[in-house]
Amino acid sequence: MQQQMTVGKKLALTSGALVAGMVLMGAISIYRLAELNRITQLIITDPLPGMDTMAAARAATMTARGDLWMHIAHTDPAVKAKWEQSFEENKAKAMKALQDYEPTITTPEDRALFDKLKPAAQRWFDVASPVLAFSREGKSDEAVKKADAELIPAMAEVKDLLQAEIDLNRTNGEKDAAESQQTYGKTIWILTWTLALCALAGTLGAFFVIRGLNKVLRRSVTELAVGAEQVASAAGQVASSSQSLAQGASEQAASLGDQLHVAQECRKLPFGGRPGNAVTRKVRRNQPVAGAHGGRHGRDQELQRQNLQDHQDYR
Repeated sequence: MQQQMTVGKKLALTSGALVAGMVLMGAISIYRLAELNRITQLIITDPLPGMDTMAAARAATMTARGDLWMHIAHTDPAVKAKWEQSFEENKAKAMKALQDYEPTITTPEDRALFDKLKPAAQRWFDVASPVLAFSREGKSDEAVKKADAELIPAMAEVKDLLQAEIDLNRTNGEKDAAESQQTYGKTIWILTWTLALCALAGTLGAFFVIRGLNKVLRRSVTELAVGAEQVASAAGQVASSSQSLAQGASEQAASLGDQLHVAQECRKLPFGGRPGNAVTRKVRRNQPVAGAHGGRHGRDQELQRQNLQDHQDYR
């Protein structure tokens, strides 16, 4: 016969299931939040800084190109020196931006593109140095020819690679943002269903536990009612027996009282106050004596025998 589960075990099982559901929800929340944090950190450390750094490198490169053409266009050495200084400053900014960008690379596509960009930028600045030299010497024509032949194609390559880097970082940022949104949606979906299942399981568990508890209570109340009826019936029987015993005791007391009264009356009689002896003697004396017609001698013997018996009874 299978042993029924007690109410305590049912409550413990239900509580344990609810706690397990809460732990599961907490674990899922922690895991999904960690995933969201990873994606957010990836957005913060790769696409956003990458776009900013590449934009700064492109701005510095394009400004340096303008400084170079302004250097060629002017004939005043002082003005040329000013534009050359600006060129060197923008060159340093562009190279520093590329140097700062390299640690933020996280994807193979970005690495392959950067490996093309850095040498191309260096070639452009290397080609710009002879152009500046021709311009400082006042050889504007030679500087323009050199720029048209080598500087402009190099600049076009650098410009395209910088734009590609910016586009790649923008695309990566959009992908990471979409993944973050997708992860958020999955997290909300999983938590919603987990919460719904936990609520359903808790409700069903509470329903069955309460129903079982009510069943046990009803059975206990029924058993208690039956027991109370049996106790009441037994109490009635005991009361009836007690009444019978009391009535019997009353009758015995009345009988003893009568006997005591008779005994007191008998003590007032002669022959030692023994009513039995008096009655016996009265009865015996009223009986005919055997051999009454046998003479006086027979009667005397009978009287002596009766007196002896009365004496024995008295003792």
